[in-house]
Amino acid sequence: MQILIESQYLSPWKVYSEFINADTICIEQCENYQKQTYRNRCYIAGANGILPLIVPVQHGNSKYIKDIKIEYAQRWQQVHLRGIKSCYGKAPFFEYHYSKFEEIYMTKTPFLIDLNQKFMTLCLEILKLKKKITHSKLYELRVFEKNIQDIRNKYLPDTHFPALIPKIDGIYYQPHVQSFASNLSVLDLIFNEGTNAMNIMYNNEQN
Repeated sequence: MQILIESQYLSPWKVYSEFINADTICIEQCENYQKQTYRNRCYIAGANGILPLIVPVQHGNSKYIKDIKIEYAQRWQQVHLRGIKSCYGKAPFFEYHYSKFEEIYMTKTPFLIDLNQKFMTLCLEILKLKKKITHSKLYELRVFEKNIQDIRNKYLPDTHFPALIPKIDGIYYQPHVQSFASNLSVLDLIFNEGTNAMNIMYNNEQN
């Protein structure tokens, strides 16, 4: 089975549970770029609550996602790394994985879609999900092939914004928050649960 999904920046971890039964992940590269989505933002959480991490982009003539360039005039990489350290510096699996993400951050990848894929590839590797990644050849509003599961725009900040719920209802343990923060970036699951992340995703995929 193939999953068709838009390019996302450090996706909500529930997106990765969608990948479990897929053979191939196809990244939509022919769509128009959409603001205020997970294409250039993610959410993490620490002792002070939910924190957005937003990648600034340049506004050129092309609107295609594959042509969207990252703006490096702002020192956003350092801001994101500080935020990650603040939220997860004491998490159980932080020391195992932080340097891998830092290496990608400190390389100035020109295009947003390429940066997103670098992080996706790393997260798949950490989660031990062996998947082939491809890219769309043209934009189709609807996909009718039975072997393709289209989840483009299934996860949006408007409908899947991280919400604080009673900790007793949490899906996994978040050590530094008063209430469980749902729908966070896959970073939250990786740093807090590490080797147990796959079990959590599998259980979520079954529900």
